[in-house]
Amino acid sequence: MTEQGSMLRNVCNTVKTACLVFVFIFCAGSIVHGKEDASIYDMAVMNSDQDLLLYFRIKDAFTEEMVKGIESGIPITFTFYISFFQNRTNLTKTKLVSFDFDHTLSYDTLKEEYRIQFDEDGERIVTVKSLEEAQKLMAEVNDLQITDLASLGTGHKYGVGAKVRLGKKILPLNFHYIIPFRNFWEFNTEWTEIEFVR
Repeated sequence: MTEQGSMLRNVCNTVKTACLVFVFIFCAGSIVHGKEDASIYDMAVMNSDQDLLLYFRIKDAFTEEMVKGIESGIPITFTFYISFFQNRTNLTKTKLVSFDFDHTLSYDTLKEEYRIQFDEDGERIVTVKSLEEAQKLMAEVNDLQITDLASLGTGHKYGVGAKVRLGKKILPLNFHYIIPFRNFWEFNTEWTEIEFVR
């Protein structure tokens, strides 16, 4: 075989290898992102004696890779973005309140228990033994105070919107070089709104 033919074969092999690597990465990304249809559902607005309260849940919030990471001791955070607005017309909205908060889930490998921190409740912490219960708590929002009822007028149309970023991590320093975790774990739900007349 001539030197030119050998070089051509090497180039072809390199291209084939690059293509295989690309296919592997693409497929791996597709598998990891298999539950990126995570969505907000069961959204409801209620009121206590004094406050307007929001409730909702997230469907398909966890991927298999996220669970493996949690059980390896890597904490994850869900960031909830909330907006409360008044509908002036069909096309005009006035934002009245906007804020965000986190739910953070970590696993203690020595105690074999899951720890969930709720920032909206003054960094309240709940500890459970079951992964299923931990996932349920992470993906629920209950009794979230939006505003006080006294600030709302009567006969006006209002709305509450929410979006959740799933999988934002707080990695230990020695994990920061694991870039694929960051790429494959982070995704968002669609923005979801509910409207009502006060």
